[in-house]
Amino acid sequence: MSSSTIDAVQSAILTVLKDPDSAKFGEVGAAVASDGSVVVCGNVNAKNSLGGYIGQMPFVGHMSGGKFVVEQVAATADEAVRIIVRCENLGAMKW
Repeated sequence: MSSSTIDAVQSAILTVLKDPDSAKFGEVGAAVASDGSVVVCGNVNAKNSLGGYIGQMPFVGHMSGGKFVVEQVAATADEAVRIIVRCENLGAMKW
Protein backbone atom coordinates (compact mmCIF):
# COMPACT_ATOMS: atom_id res chain seq x y z
CA MET A 1 0.00 0.00 0.00
CA SER A 2 1.38 3.40 -0.96
CA SER A 3 2.15 6.08 1.61
CA SER A 4 -0.45 8.36 -0.02
CA THR A 5 -3.11 5.66 0.48
CA ILE A 6 -2.09 5.22 4.12
CA ASP A 7 -2.23 9.00 4.58
CA ALA A 8 -5.75 9.07 3.07
CA VAL A 9 -6.88 6.26 5.37
CA GLN A 10 -5.46 7.87 8.50
CA SER A 11 -6.87 11.30 7.62
CA ALA A 12 -10.35 9.86 7.14
CA ILE A 13 -10.21 7.89 10.40
CA LEU A 14 -9.15 11.03 12.29
CA THR A 15 -12.39 12.74 11.22
CA VAL A 16 -14.53 10.20 13.10
CA LEU A 17 -12.58 10.03 16.37
CA LYS A 18 -13.57 11.88 19.56
CA ASP A 19 -9.94 12.99 20.11
CA PRO A 20 -8.13 12.82 16.77
CA ASP A 21 -4.93 14.31 18.21
CA SER A 22 -4.57 11.24 20.43
CA ALA A 23 -4.72 8.68 17.59
CA LYS A 24 -2.07 5.98 17.44
CA PHE A 25 -2.35 3.79 14.37
CA GLY A 26 -1.40 0.14 14.23
CA GLU A 27 -1.18 -2.07 11.19
CA VAL A 28 -3.10 -1.28 8.01
CA GLY A 29 -3.83 -3.78 5.25
CA ALA A 30 -5.87 -3.94 2.06
CA ALA A 31 -7.51 -6.50 -0.22
CA VAL A 32 -9.63 -6.50 -3.32
CA ALA A 33 -13.20 -7.62 -2.61
CA SER A 34 -15.24 -9.80 -4.99
CA ASP A 35 -16.94 -6.67 -6.38
CA GLY A 36 -13.54 -5.21 -7.30
CA SER A 37 -13.49 -2.58 -4.55
CA VAL A 38 -10.39 -2.12 -2.42
CA VAL A 39 -11.20 -2.73 1.24
CA VAL A 40 -8.81 -1.32 3.83
CA CYS A 41 -8.62 -2.60 7.40
CA GLY A 42 -6.51 -1.55 10.34
CA ASN A 43 -6.25 -0.66 14.01
CA VAL A 44 -6.36 2.63 15.85
CA ASN A 45 -6.06 3.53 19.52
CA ALA A 46 -7.45 6.89 20.61
CA LYS A 47 -8.91 8.56 23.66
CA ASN A 48 -12.63 8.26 24.31
CA SER A 49 -15.03 10.85 25.71
CA LEU A 50 -13.67 10.27 29.22
CA GLY A 51 -10.10 11.01 28.11
CA GLY A 52 -8.78 7.46 28.41
CA TYR A 53 -7.23 5.34 25.69
CA ILE A 54 -9.55 2.54 24.61
CA GLY A 55 -6.93 0.18 23.19
CA GLN A 56 -6.40 -0.84 19.58
CA MET A 57 -9.77 -1.05 17.86
CA PRO A 58 -10.22 -2.34 14.30
CA PHE A 59 -11.61 -0.24 11.49
CA VAL A 60 -12.77 -0.97 7.97
CA GLY A 61 -13.55 1.09 4.90
CA HIS A 62 -12.98 1.20 1.19
CA MET A 63 -11.22 3.30 -1.39
CA SER A 64 -13.43 5.34 -3.71
CA GLY A 65 -12.01 7.77 -6.25
CA GLY A 66 -8.67 7.91 -4.44
CA LYS A 67 -10.35 8.70 -1.12
CA PHE A 68 -10.90 6.43 1.85
CA VAL A 69 -14.50 6.04 2.97
CA VAL A 70 -14.79 4.97 6.61
CA GLU A 71 -17.39 2.25 7.03
CA GLN A 72 -16.85 1.57 10.73
CA VAL A 73 -14.48 1.98 13.64
CA ALA A 74 -15.35 -0.59 16.30
CA ALA A 75 -16.80 0.87 19.47
CA THR A 76 -17.77 -2.43 21.10
CA ALA A 77 -16.32 -5.93 21.31
CA ASP A 78 -19.08 -7.27 19.04
CA GLU A 79 -18.31 -4.68 16.38
CA ALA A 80 -14.61 -5.48 16.67
CA VAL A 81 -15.27 -9.19 16.08
CA ARG A 82 -17.39 -8.49 12.99
CA ILE A 83 -14.72 -6.21 11.49
CA ILE A 84 -11.93 -8.67 12.26
CA VAL A 85 -13.82 -11.59 10.69
CA ARG A 86 -14.63 -9.57 7.57
CA CYS A 87 -11.06 -8.35 7.14
CA GLU A 88 -9.55 -11.79 7.73
CA ASN A 89 -11.99 -13.40 5.27
CA LEU A 90 -10.93 -10.87 2.63
CA GLY A 91 -7.26 -11.42 3.41
CA ALA A 92 -6.76 -7.75 4.26
CA MET A 93 -5.49 -8.31 7.83
CA LYS A 94 -4.41 -11.05 10.19
CA TRP A 95 -4.93 -10.25 13.84
